[in-house]
Amino acid sequence: MIGPKVELELRRVTKISDGAGSFVMAWSGLQRIKGTLCNITGDERLSADKLTVMQTQNFYIDYPIGVILREEDIFHWKGRFFEIAYINPIGANQNNRLKITLREETLGGEGILAAGGDDVIDSYLNYRRIVPQHFQDMLAADIEGIHSAITGTGAEQEITASITGPDYARNISITVTNVATPSGNVLITGIIRGVADTENIAIIAGSTAYGNKAFDTVTMITIPAGVSASDTVKVGFSDKIGLTSKLKSISSIYKKKVNHDDKTSEVSGKVNLTYNTLDCATISANQDMELRYVKE
Repeated sequence: MIGPKVELELRRVTKISDGAGSFVMAWSGLQRIKGTLCNITGDERLSADKLTVMQTQNFYIDYPIGVILREEDIFHWKGRFFEIAYINPIGANQNNRLKITLREETLGGEGILAAGGDDVIDSYLNYRRIVPQHFQDMLAADIEGIHSAITGTGAEQEITASITGPDYARNISITVTNVATPSGNVLITGIIRGVADTENIAIIAGSTAYGNKAFDTVTMITIPAGVSASDTVKVGFSDKIGLTSKLKSISSIYKKKVNHDDKTSEVSGKVNLTYNTLDCATISANQDMELRYVKE
């Protein structure tokens, strides 16, 4: 453990009375903690024509008395602010020492928190929730991109073979012929953000119906008994993109780029907070896209 012996101040977001019967959020100092600060990595890059410096340190301390550290806390030292990335117990019995991995990012030589001041708490919390999501070589919507035409039987069918997953999390389309007036719901079973999920999509005879949920993977398609041998069902994917994290609010997506063009103006009115999707209609074949948003 080679590094300076320092005393950092542990700070936590707390509610403080504004004197008018309400509260504001602010950083409160909890405890000054002594330890050894060891630099791990350092990196420099240009961002918006300003130099951004990122550093990672380990802070080795004795287990603090009277306070339980949280990853949402920060440390302050000589005008510098450090996020807590990971808390790891070490020592002979794994509970008398802590190795705390800290992350520091400065922009233009000035700490992110220092630039705004301790009272600008929402900006900092939002910064920690920012998610960049990239999509490369996207596929255009395809009405049989999940499964080609399935002929009805007049009885319920559970289809698990020959299913192709979408390129990214996409909403599902159901396209049905109309020879003998097919009816009922097609049940889609699959995975959304790592969790098993389902969606019933009502058939529109002779047309295409669209689901709202964005499936990462489809594992089973259940065709209803209302589809006879006279009609077929195609299962595809469409233009609603699922986000890897849940959105904080309807206005959380603040940047959209398609290939090299800024398309942020296309976001308004296209966000669904219930399903955490963005309607990107129409997605072109081989399109690259980047979204930036604040997660829940």
